[in-house]
Amino acid sequence: LNTGEVTNKGIETALRLNPIRTRDWDLRFGINYTHNKNFLKSLHPQTKRIGVNGSGVIFAEEGYEVNQIVVPDYARDEQGRVIVDINTGYPSRATESTRIGNTTPKHRLGVDLSLRWKDFTVSSVFEYRGGYYFASIEQGSTMDFIGSSARSAYYNRERFVFPNSSYWDESKGAYVENTNITVSDGGSGFWTNSTYNRGTNSNYVYSGDYWKWREL
Repeated sequence: LNTGEVTNKGIETALRLNPIRTRDWDLRFGINYTHNKNFLKSLHPQTKRIGVNGSGVIFAEEGYEVNQIVVPDYARDEQGRVIVDINTGYPSRATESTRIGNTTPKHRLGVDLSLRWKDFTVSSVFEYRGGYYFASIEQGSTMDFIGSSARSAYYNRERFVFPNSSYWDESKGAYVENTNITVSDGGSGFWTNSTYNRGTNSNYVYSGDYWKWREL
């Protein structure tokens, strides 16, 4: 189904060196880098955004890079801190979903190294991919619900101050850093809740950046 126009821009470059080359020794080094950006220029006139693969969190939206993760997130103040309820300590959710980023790596870097001594050679290849995100909504939410996730044990299931949070201080007429207001329930009352935790899908979106040792 063709419903839009996509532009693809990028660069690719490579460098190879052979700094040592003698009868018995040979050292070779190579590096290649690729930067790629897929931009959705336009969609069908009757729509500006369509879902991808039925995931419910990945979309193709006109004016952005292809395959954007758009999910419910917490409400935040101007400094990016999560706004919590002054009485319960529970975080509040934003009225609109938040665009986290694209699911396709923008940066790809390959590094290879080869060392030969007489008839014996050792070579290795490394790879880096970065500048993208991935979502693990169903798995992360389920693990929180049954209490098997690492994050559900961060605070020993006791009451805790929600990290990087703030609350509205009436006397100051501003949001202030939350340092002492804990959530009312740090156990199942929080981790299984669909409003404060499991339904806020930004909790289960992660950076996809990685280094991999591909060959030896």
